[in-house]
Amino acid sequence: MESKESLSENTVKTKIFISGTKIEKAESETSFQNAFDRVKSNETKKSSKKIDILGLVSAAIHELKIVPAIDKFIPSKLDTQVSTGEAVSAIIMNYLGNSYNSRLYLTSSFFENVAVDKLIGSHIKPEYLNDDRLGRVLDDIDSYGTSMLFSSIMINAHSSFNLGKFMHLDSTSVSVYGEYEPEESQKRPIHIKSDSQEAAPIKNKTIHNMVNTLSEDQKKNYEYDTTEIDNSDILITYGHSKDRRPDLKQFIINLVCNEFGMPIFTECLDGNTSDKSSFVTTIIETKKTLKKVINFSARLISIADAALYTKRNILHPNLGMRRWISRVPEAIKEARKHLESVYTEWKKTIDGKYQYYTVPSEYAGIKQRWIIVFSPAAFNREIVTFNEKVAREKKDLEKILRSLSRQSFGCKGDAKRALETACKKIKFFYVIPSFNEITIKKNKKKEIRWKMSGDIRENSDIISNKINKLGKFIIATDILDEEELTSEEAVIEYKKQSLCEGNFKFFKNDKIQMSKVFLKKVNRIRAMMMIMILALTVARYIEIKIRTALEQNKETIPNGDKKQVKAATFAILQINFSGISQVTLENSGINFKYSFMSDLNDVQKKIIGYMGEFAENIYSLRGICLRDGFG
Repeated sequence: MESKESLSENTVKTKIFISGTKIEKAESETSFQNAFDRVKSNETKKSSKKIDILGLVSAAIHELKIVPAIDKFIPSKLDTQVSTGEAVSAIIMNYLGNSYNSRLYLTSSFFENVAVDKLIGSHIKPEYLNDDRLGRVLDDIDSYGTSMLFSSIMINAHSSFNLGKFMHLDSTSVSVYGEYEPEESQKRPIHIKSDSQEAAPIKNKTIHNMVNTLSEDQKKNYEYDTTEIDNSDILITYGHSKDRRPDLKQFIINLVCNEFGMPIFTECLDGNTSDKSSFVTTIIETKKTLKKVINFSARLISIADAALYTKRNILHPNLGMRRWISRVPEAIKEARKHLESVYTEWKKTIDGKYQYYTVPSEYAGIKQRWIIVFSPAAFNREIVTFNEKVAREKKDLEKILRSLSRQSFGCKGDAKRALETACKKIKFFYVIPSFNEITIKKNKKKEIRWKMSGDIRENSDIISNKINKLGKFIIATDILDEEELTSEEAVIEYKKQSLCEGNFKFFKNDKIQMSKVFLKKVNRIRAMMMIMILALTVARYIEIKIRTALEQNKETIPNGDKKQVKAATFAILQINFSGISQVTLENSGINFKYSFMSDLNDVQKKIIGYMGEFAENIYSLRGICLRDGFG
């Protein structure tokens, strides 16, 4: 930084613009020095507004065209100070930049310390982002239709990423705290089953508050009539918790991503929705929505885990269900047979990570290709775990035999039954028992008893079959033409399911806390979840763009431990961009107001450059900066 003297000497030879008032070249250095000292006086106030990583977030929102897309589909009223798109942009920034206090009603407070004018618009003030305005925005989004709006936004941004030819589907549960009683429109009639008469409905009862009071045996006498359910609102209720919190109510999010991991469709479903029933409808709805939004007629290939692979789904009459890749459940007898078989003619994928072998199948009467996949890396991990499991079982069996050998039995049959009962859970070993007759005295009488010992033998067939299955899985597809979809392409694309799973990991990251729900109205929860998936998309877009640039330039950035890494996760970028602010100096006495950015380090400059011109404009302020003495 220049000293005061050198700064004044250089600056006196130029024209300086302060708050729009032009100060012509000073007649002498003394006159400029006086003005300079007045700026440095205690009357000049210094304030700062943080930007941190939000400059990158704002740039990504701009490049994905989120604000104009939302304003196009949900135009705001003329007297509205913040448009719907700008409000959504603010909510996204609140979640991605305010991890530990991101509740909707605190959005306005968050932006009091943020350079909102640079990030969203010069006309935006923090008080405009109050919970009343944001609540109305959520209502408007839900009224429009969250799934349709989300896909419309993503398709509107299609110039920023390719849709591709594959769509990946996965789901997660979001746990909530509180009662969340359903609305009247969500009440489900429950029918009692009877051998002598038709099921009679019980009115004015809901599934969750009645069924939860029944025992398992009682539940068998009830069935639910779902033919007249109003699906306008999701039912927040108990279900299979992927958060491992069965004590909490929840709802389900289904997410569809393209082959690059970018979300293209999302929907919220009832908390007790099964993947086996919802996946097929989500696939059909995604294709229907894409066709409606952009008349997208390309024959997308749907990819999902084993929940999709049921007879009912495979035989689904809707043509939108055709063209899929799914994992085959190991519970299917034919699948177990293939997994336990030994194949020698494996083919390798181009990256060398997997080996595969293709066989025909007609499961459920539908002609398919089954691709048996073997991962050497997975085998090496699983064989260690398996050997440990076998060793533990042998120790358990030895302990059982020691215990039985100390006992005596009334007859040989009793001893055998005791051994069979004790070894019920033993799979990998069996015992060849031996019995000895002994005579004991009891109450001065001799009594014949039996003692038992045994030799432990390995159940080699079972162990061999289990080892043969290690590192293997089967994927199936109804696309039979190898020229349209090669087996290798199917394997590689199925493994990209991890991108979809990674989105949920980011969504539920404790440091981001995007999945925390602080709303009571179900329609607003659904709208907020759509915005959260938008926030996820923005973060993923930033990661992809920075990672690609780092890879192309063969460069790295430091992580939290100051180690150089290539994988620029959003969390790592947050660490690198912490502490960036817009600083403002203001002196009303001389009509002086000037803003400048805090210093950027080389890593920050590099990342901003990768993000592009819009980000560069956010993180830079052109002009002369009189910073000396104000630190």
